[in-house]
Amino acid sequence: MLNTTTQEIEKLSHLLPSLTLKQFSILHMFALGMNIKNIAENTNTSSQNIKNHLKSIRIKLNCACSQELRLIYTTKLLTSIYLK
Repeated sequence: MLNTTTQEIEKLSHLLPSLTLKQFSILHMFALGMNIKNIAENTNTSSQNIKNHLKSIRIKLNCACSQELRLIYTTKLLTSIYLK
């Protein structure tokens, strides 16, 4: 399980401003390797709800697949670190 706090997620959410905080939180967990079932358990929601969120995120970010989501998240995160 990830130990990322809500405050940490809020600080990072500016990386992808088109996403809601909930969507960004789900993307964060997904990009760091959690599977859909684990994300659902961690957020107290259903696996189907997580799948729906990931689909919405893919549409917003114009991604063809989930692997692209991980790549976009990682790229944005690393870029923000190196540009500080």
